[in-house]
Amino acid sequence: MGWNSGINSSLKLLRNHKGQTLVEYGLLLILIAVVVIAIVTAVGRSTNNVYSTANSAIEKATGGGG
Repeated sequence: MGWNSGINSSLKLLRNHKGQTLVEYGLLLILIAVVVIAIVTAVGRSTNNVYSTANSAIEKATGGGG
């Protein structure tokens, strides 16, 4: 009986770690998604500024804006 209860305890511990690991992977996925969204937003704003500056320069060079 002693070894059987030890196996049961090990199986319960293994089951608990699977749930815990799933939660940890979920949290890690959420963190990565937030970082990616922040980077894409920052790059988008920077790109928008570059295109706005280029557009202003072209309008100024051609004498007006359309």
